[in-house]
Amino acid sequence: MDYQKISQDILKHVGGEENIELVDYCATRLRFRLRNIKKADRDSLEKIKGVMGTTYSGGQLQVIIGSDVANVYRALMDIADIDKSERDSDGETEKSKLSIVLDTIAGVFTPILPAITGAGMIKALLALFTAFNWISPESQTYYVLDTIADGAFYFIPALLAYTSAIRFKTNPYLAVALAGILLHPNFAALIDEGQATIGFLGIPIRLASYGSSVIPIILGVWFMSYIERFADKVSPNVVKFFLKPLITLLIVAPVTLIILGPIGTIIGDYVAQGIVFLNDHVSFLIPTLMGAFSPLLVMFGMHYSLFPVALSAFATLGYEVILLPGMLAANIAQGAAALAVSMKVKDQDVKSLGRSAGLTALMGITEPAMYGINLRYKRPFLAVMIGGGVAGLFAGITKVKAYGFASPGLASLPIFIGDTFVYSLITIAISFILTFALTWSFGIDESIGEETKKKRNKSLAKQ
Repeated sequence: MDYQKISQDILKHVGGEENIELVDYCATRLRFRLRNIKKADRDSLEKIKGVMGTTYSGGQLQVIIGSDVANVYRALMDIADIDKSERDSDGETEKSKLSIVLDTIAGVFTPILPAITGAGMIKALLALFTAFNWISPESQTYYVLDTIADGAFYFIPALLAYTSAIRFKTNPYLAVALAGILLHPNFAALIDEGQATIGFLGIPIRLASYGSSVIPIILGVWFMSYIERFADKVSPNVVKFFLKPLITLLIVAPVTLIILGPIGTIIGDYVAQGIVFLNDHVSFLIPTLMGAFSPLLVMFGMHYSLFPVALSAFATLGYEVILLPGMLAANIAQGAAALAVSMKVKDQDVKSLGRSAGLTALMGITEPAMYGINLRYKRPFLAVMIGGGVAGLFAGITKVKAYGFASPGLASLPIFIGDTFVYSLITIAISFILTFALTWSFGIDESIGEETKKKRNKSLAKQ
């Protein structure tokens, strides 16, 4: 793959570097925030060899690349002199409040995924090692590895402080300092001693454990974004260097400790209680919906907005029961459909793509299979939703639990090791067998693939 050529073509069809306000990437996508969305040519972007598709969600133009996205991103940054100074956007439609909220959540959580996914996979490996008695939970090696895995999760407030500051346009280092205040061992020591409150200027502060929490720090940094601007206005230039951060921290830290932190903790507790209620009374509902419809969430980049729910569950319950089991069913279904297509079609290029994309989806990364195969031929995508929904129903009824955070698939299967592990294996079997059979039964309209291939060849000939 010629990364420089792809990045040049992408840069051209998003409207040039002057139209890019911000660009980042996640597991499979380049994520552009453009100054004028009307300057982007999505049809031309989708015809670039190496681009699997595009979607626009939450104020971002997302270009789906696949597993090579990091290389394309680096090539893009090498050739583009992207001005990251703020400008007013024009030509972009006014976003709804819901869209703004989802965009904010995705923007805050997407950058930290490598850290928490890596930590989650270490947790999964530890579960695997102990299940086969390869390592003792009492050993020092286990203790060190467990600490490495816990580090990213415990200090999630610090990670989120940085990304929230970027999102809310405030000083990221003051934000990380605020996270440090919430996580300071002095407060943890008081909690360990059984103390429930501490006074500040006669005002009681409700002590809470903020390790692994997500909502308190986001609220705190959001509040900081307003206070820092206020401090900037009232601070004379000659003393602004130290007066501005002084005012910011002296206002934001106490307000966060007294009001916003406890509010965030209470919200997190209610989220956990809601998860427990769903698991106790309608355990089948959310995993079924996730199994059937998470491909649609992935299409629009909205699945990131659900991650706070999963992380809150891990922080309060130690496991997650409603999102990841359903996503496991959906991801396996994507792989099964792509593999079925690869065995049924005659086109050798599609066969090769179906095999590689199908195996990648079984490992937990679904965009290549979804955009490259299943959506293109339409019927396989219907099979994915049916197979994923049925398997998600089984996962919900049997209350499959995930004990670590990672993109669900065969590669991350150890995150499900526990009292419901056998049911997670059955979930995988149901999803794969049913989706494969449905895809095979529905048949493949190869004329769709031929038409797509002709359009792409015509586009490449023009280039």
